[in-house]
Amino acid sequence: ENQLYDFSTVINGVDNANASTPPENSIVAGTDTFSIRFANNADRIRIIKSEPGSITVDDVSSLQPGQVVLAADCSKGAVFMITSIKGDVIYHKVDSGADGGQHNTRSQKEIDNFQAVGTASPRSLAYLYANTTGAYQYFIGTSVAAKADDAVCNPDDSPQNCALYIRDSGQNLELLEGVHDMQISYGWNNAQDELFFVNASNVANWDAVDRVRITLSFNSIDYAIASGNQIGNKQDHLITKEVTRVFNLYNQLESAL
Repeated sequence: ENQLYDFSTVINGVDNANASTPPENSIVAGTDTFSIRFANNADRIRIIKSEPGSITVDDVSSLQPGQVVLAADCSKGAVFMITSIKGDVIYHKVDSGADGGQHNTRSQKEIDNFQAVGTASPRSLAYLYANTTGAYQYFIGTSVAAKADDAVCNPDDSPQNCALYIRDSGQNLELLEGVHDMQISYGWNNAQDELFFVNASNVANWDAVDRVRITLSFNSIDYAIASGNQIGNKQDHLITKEVTRVFNLYNQLESAL
């Protein structure tokens, strides 16, 4: 939970999770997990002026102290918590842990040289995205149905007990039963325009990642009648299938944190 607003990386992942991988005792060992952070653009407010510690906007009616927002143009962005609002100016501090629990702990939260509305400049206009910010984490865990029967997910001998989950605002929500493994690699193009995919432990710069390749292993939940196949002590077998897809990450911004 404490890393929900750590926008120093937009995306990050863990290979071969274990019992201590957050959320603890929820992720099936040996499967991958990844988190992606977001800022909802449903409430987009123009930035008029940006100075160290404050931003002037053209509408403060939807803003309030304590709100976590993203200020961004087409080249960079910064996430911060609003400390106070006076007139059409919002203020933010680098570290104000005593003020309502605000912890902007990184040293640079100012967003300088954003394009002012109506001025001539090659830079793009800047906006404050103030609807919602947060993070989603995807992982494999024991399905709700299996938990009700005091069963557990084991991809090797009880895959029918597994499910794909999303963690949202501290809650683990089952997305799909019958998914018993997830393997992820992360991709980007280098300076020579060569495409690379590597696992999480080999990502040197998460800011460079602009796509993820995800392989999900599905099963039929119920056993199919067949001979000569065995899973655990069962002579019948589950129908399984692997599906791989590549997802592009759009609106990646150069970190200004």
